[in-house]
Amino acid sequence: MIKAKKIANSPYIFWVLLAIPSIPILLTLVDGGGRRGLAYTVVHDSGIIAVWLLLISLSLSPLQSIFPKSRLMEWLIHRRRPIGIAVFAYAVIHLAFYLNFHRKEI
Repeated sequence: MIKAKKIANSPYIFWVLLAIPSIPILLTLVDGGGRRGLAYTVVHDSGIIAVWLLLISLSLSPLQSIFPKSRLMEWLIHRRRPIGIAVFAYAVIHLAFYLNFHRKEI
């Protein structure tokens, strides 16, 4: 039980969990885009991931006031900063690929 608790509280495990949504983006870059095209897939997927993580990050405080004694909420509140950093990273990926693929239109 102590080992499971130690694993659940490891910041490295949490960073791995936050990096899991980037796997389809990396596979798209390796594959060359597939049917939808590289530009659409990378820009769309990174943007969707960034928005969902942002919504999760912003909803933690209101959820904590609704469920003040929830251990899950306490656990997530302590990890709000890594979630915000992951949001920033996915948003930068989204912006970089958007500017790269649409620079002719800008």
